[in-house]
Amino acid sequence: MEVGEKIFYPMHGAGMIKGIEEKKIGEVFEKFYVIELPFEQNLHIFIKENDIDNFEFRKLVDEDTLDEVYDYLNKSEFPMPKNWVQRYKENTKRMKSLDIFDIAYVLKGLAIRNEKGKLSLKELFMLNLAKKILVSEFVMVSGFSKNKINKIIEYSMEH
Repeated sequence: MEVGEKIFYPMHGAGMIKGIEEKKIGEVFEKFYVIELPFEQNLHIFIKENDIDNFEFRKLVDEDTLDEVYDYLNKSEFPMPKNWVQRYKENTKRMKSLDIFDIAYVLKGLAIRNEKGKLSLKELFMLNLAKKILVSEFVMVSGFSKNKINKIIEYSMEH
């Protein structure tokens, strides 16, 4: 990991390694990676330099992969369990994944169910989180505005 590198952090979305800072913890100085998540109200996460290998990150996808995700969202089959507890459990696992297609699956699958008015409050939150996570990565990769990406994703899901 290098300063300036754009990354994907599960359950939060796209971010950037802003720097390495030294902080005093008790009597000891330790170095921390500073990760900025601009789509999480500019949340900053500090991870000890020695612990960075224990965290799951990935580099952001490329523009070709974004096109594949748009096409993927256009599919009509996103089967999910009828039981909301089982569905929530499976989707939570997908949301923690490093795979952008897992996040897209949750977004489209829950959006389909939401059209039928069959989502719990927890699932509505997850639907919104999945969209926010996808939008964050699409914005950082493409350079397009958040509004434009939202419209592109909505269009992809409708057609």
